[in-house]
Amino acid sequence: MAEVKFFPNSVTVEEVLVDSLQYLNSLDEPSVSTNGKCSYRGVNDTMCVVGRYIPDEKYGVEMEGKTVIDLVRLSDKCLPYWAHTNEMVELLESLQDVHDASCPSTSKMFAESLMQRYEINGIDLEGKFFNNRSDSVDH
Repeated sequence: MAEVKFFPNSVTVEEVLVDSLQYLNSLDEPSVSTNGKCSYRGVNDTMCVVGRYIPDEKYGVEMEGKTVIDLVRLSDKCLPYWAHTNEMVELLESLQDVHDASCPSTSKMFAESLMQRYEINGIDLEGKFFNNRSDSVDH
């Protein structure tokens, strides 16, 4: 069961990236809804990489299908304050692409590209999410 992740408002892009990639590496599969589409909050109490930054009291099913920028623009500020900069929105959108990729090798390629872009080293991407999960998810 995934839990909401809280960061102080002073969190850096690099800290969010490292935490997010480590979280993804710990997953067996993406967070999906009952109809098989990627979801911020999915079946079996799963959360996607962006969904785990949405506090439980702010989450609603109407968020599903919305982009990160849509979530930032929502009047109730469902994403935390730290996520409201252009750089964080861009990072979260990229992380959502890693989560929503159609196959493990594409997810891994996107993650490695982010690591290179932000000059992050030493993150293990050898978990099931990046290597051998089922590809039965509808994206």
